[in-house]
Amino acid sequence: ITVTASGMYSVSHPNAQCISNSDSIQVIVNPTPPKPTIVSSGPIKLCDSGSVMLTSDSHVGTVAFHSIVPQYTTGDSVVVTLTGPNSSQSFYLTLTLGQCTSSRSDVVTVIAGPLISNFSITGTTSIFPGASTTLTASYGGAISYNWSTGDTSQSITAVDTGLYYVAVSNGYCLDTV
Repeated sequence: ITVTASGMYSVSHPNAQCISNSDSIQVIVNPTPPKPTIVSSGPIKLCDSGSVMLTSDSHVGTVAFHSIVPQYTTGDSVVVTLTGPNSSQSFYLTLTLGQCTSSRSDVVTVIAGPLISNFSITGTTSIFPGASTTLTASYGGAISYNWSTGDTSQSITAVDTGLYYVAVSNGYCLDTV
């Protein structure tokens, strides 16, 4: 028989003297552990290089992290250290309770992005009273801008004298000029 539920199972069989032989066994069907979730100690998008610790949201059973490339398995946590831009490492997680193993967690990829380089502000820096100038942050890989004026576009119109600066992000690194 195929057992799918916990319980006591028995079998009996008569022998040649019509005496029945029997035996029984208690079977416990353990539930499959829930699909675990990977938790990171910080951002998984790193600027150029860095480290982040990955752990499990589960505190029962045996946790195993599995690296995708290169393939290896580690314990209940892993510190991912990337040493250069444009590098990455991906992991999934399984949880084992008794003889049962969960389905794989979602894959988490830690990525070290490129540094921001060749970033500048262009525009006229000397204007007459009552005039204005357009200042433009120049960086091709930018995904966000945050000017000292509160503007979030690539260019602003400056009408007052003073110091203007902009923080630029490429999704991994942040630089200010």
